[in-house]
Amino acid sequence: MAIWFATQKATLLYWVYTVSFLLNVAANTGLAPHISRRDVSVKEHTNSVPLTSSIFNVTISQGIWFVKFYVPWCPHCQDLAPIWRGLSLDFKEKAEENDFHFGEVDCDEEPVLKKRYEISGYPTLLLFRNGKIVEEFYGATDTDLKLRPYIAKKIPQYKPSVIERIPKWGGLSNITQEKKK
Repeated sequence: MAIWFATQKATLLYWVYTVSFLLNVAANTGLAPHISRRDVSVKEHTNSVPLTSSIFNVTISQGIWFVKFYVPWCPHCQDLAPIWRGLSLDFKEKAEENDFHFGEVDCDEEPVLKKRYEISGYPTLLLFRNGKIVEEFYGATDTDLKLRPYIAKKIPQYKPSVIERIPKWGGLSNITQEKKK
């Protein structure tokens, strides 16, 4: 009996993964234009605002906006997605207090914005202040180790928590100097 249940479970999982895979392939290759990647993926809570060409200028005209330009099929963008979502939620309270916002533009859906800001590589992260580009983030986007301090510096009056104030590793020389004191 136990073997029968295990076999049924394995068969069910096989079909679930197969259908999920086929839907993703259809959504990403254009074989089924009525299915978009957004329909296939699980909607998760985020504090990042999806921006379209119709609302872009009005939305970013006030405050500080850190905007991610991406395409859903890019592996680097896919790696950044959960990190971006987590950062937008982690900084939500401090960001709202300081008029700092997270936004994202799907360049496949918004070619006008892609052309306007000359986006040629993905993901591209731009910082806007009152509607004007202030700077572009350069660095690894597959981890929040560089993004977190960058965002913290850009939020006015941001004071990191005790956990975020971990001193930098200075090597063994720091330890021996502290022992001498």
